[in-house]
Amino acid sequence: MNKSGAFGRSGSSGSSAVIEPSNIKLLLIGDANVGKTAMILSYCHELMTRA
Repeated sequence: MNKSGAFGRSGSSGSSAVIEPSNIKLLLIGDANVGKTAMILSYCHELMTRA
């Protein structure tokens, strides 16, 4: 692991630190018609509305 941490974030020493976005791959496993896609879309929409 690099010194910036698991998610590419630097330490909390500076208040003006820039956090660069990172790519994450997610494998969601489950039965058909249980809401896997709806859960991911809801989560992504929540991230976009916070920004």
